[in-house]
Amino acid sequence: MSSRSRERSRPTRDETKGKLLNAAAVLFAEQGIGSTSIEDICQAAGFSRGAFYSSFKTKDDIVFELLDLHFEMNQTEAERLYSATNSTVEYIEAMSSPDRRRTLPVDDIGMLYIELTLYAVRDGKNRKRLVERQRRDFAMMSDIVERIMADEGRTLPADLDDIVHLLMGLDMGLLIHALVDPETQDPKRWSRIVTTLHRLLDAAP
Repeated sequence: MSSRSRERSRPTRDETKGKLLNAAAVLFAEQGIGSTSIEDICQAAGFSRGAFYSSFKTKDDIVFELLDLHFEMNQTEAERLYSATNSTVEYIEAMSSPDRRRTLPVDDIGMLYIELTLYAVRDGKNRKRLVERQRRDFAMMSDIVERIMADEGRTLPADLDDIVHLLMGLDMGLLIHALVDPETQDPKRWSRIVTTLHRLLDAAP
């Protein structure tokens, strides 16, 4: 085998980083961030500590890389589905579908998000970073609500910030409830509630 072939068989830096992120996501969701060491992540990904430190300085860095991926995934999917659907009801159903595209190999993405969020909230420095990301998510949701209203020729029946807080709070509340009592989980509940709220606009003065 030539040296050139051997070089091609080695994972690139991006591939190494991606495998470390995937391994961390699975471990964080399964056993929690506090119970997961850098050694655990390296072992699960099949790399040495040196490979980890070539991509990340600390475990905090990988936590926020995963949070960034989560927020970017939400924003990308929200925009993609908005362009791909023909009505608000269809869009709401698509947003809550389990068939939405994922960027992380985690079955319970909700558990991972809550774990990442709690970890960041408990530290002052990290909390500021989380606030920045959540505000971007809030701005994206606000923009979509305004576009929906414009497309339908409607005016908002309440303050925009209140509406977006309601939608985001509903999402988080249902997520936590499903984690506590998974037997009652209904993947269509969010879309049914939001669709009902949307239909109530017809009755708004």
